[in-house]
Amino acid sequence: MMRESKISRRKFFSGILGTSMALLCQSCRRERVLPLTTSSNAETKQHTDAKWDNKRTRIVIVKSRRYVATGTIDIDEARKMLKEGIVRLTGSESTKDAWKHFFDPDEMIGIKVNCLAGARMSTHPQIAYAVAMELMGIGVKGERILIWDRSNTELENAGFKVATADKPLCFGTDTDGIGYDEDVYEFSNVGSLVSRIVTRLCTAFVNMPVVKDHGIVGYTGALKNWLGAVHNPNKYHSDRGDPQIAELSAFAEIKGKQRLVVCDALDVQYHGGPSFKPQFVVRHGAIIISTDPVAVDIYGWNLVEGYRKKRGLKSLESEGRKPTYILTAAKEPLRLGCADQAMVDVIEIEM
Repeated sequence: MMRESKISRRKFFSGILGTSMALLCQSCRRERVLPLTTSSNAETKQHTDAKWDNKRTRIVIVKSRRYVATGTIDIDEARKMLKEGIVRLTGSESTKDAWKHFFDPDEMIGIKVNCLAGARMSTHPQIAYAVAMELMGIGVKGERILIWDRSNTELENAGFKVATADKPLCFGTDTDGIGYDEDVYEFSNVGSLVSRIVTRLCTAFVNMPVVKDHGIVGYTGALKNWLGAVHNPNKYHSDRGDPQIAELSAFAEIKGKQRLVVCDALDVQYHGGPSFKPQFVVRHGAIIISTDPVAVDIYGWNLVEGYRKKRGLKSLESEGRKPTYILTAAKEPLRLGCADQAMVDVIEIEM
């Protein structure tokens, strides 16, 4: 495994990652990066599936009784949970067909994890590597799968192995030769540089957030996970992140490439976030799978509120931290997903 990040751009793209990825990145550089968009997601891979009513949002909750009891999970169990969830989400005949519903083998697929809170309250590596193995199961080569976040240090602190040669790949935007795009994009009143992993390297994404309270914006989940793709995430917290967090998720290079949300709700932190506060963490034991980041965040927000109520804490709204950016993301002109629970089919599976 290679952990040295101080390598030249030429060596990184053409030597370590191989000629095919170098050609991919060069091709992307010749294209103009898409601006913020409020149109429908025309660039997302489209499939037809008679068993999946696309007029309604669907989220699948796969819950592990073993995790609730022990607080541990391995890759094999994570893969079983993913297999159950992805088949139920799509209505496909097989696991492979379900994954092919969203991804093609020749794509460069980024798995965006959340590593801010260290090993105890970040995306579990077992789930991220399980997703990578499922993708390899449909023919995606390991060198075309990248587990990533903002920095190599945060990835390592969360239990990931930074690797620019192993399969799947795993590294942060701060890896030398990656960095941020030179163009500045404006989201509400915030100007940001966006990771080249988003704008130039990957063609599709699996969004892998956690379910957690946030001391300023109220909740951090699928929408807010993309703050790990900009150079100045601290600038997105004014006015409870509304509307800038929603607008970032509407950025064409994010909205147009995000195919699936696999939310890690094995642990839920209902207060004291975003840093890890063990006294406010419960073993919930679930993985939440959907194509709709808003519906996932509404579900996660309700989980946080439910645990807060059980523990005698005030609601987020009562504390002045209602995450209104989630509701903004669902409204015109962004239309990033469904916030109306009556229009969401929730499928629960217990293992």
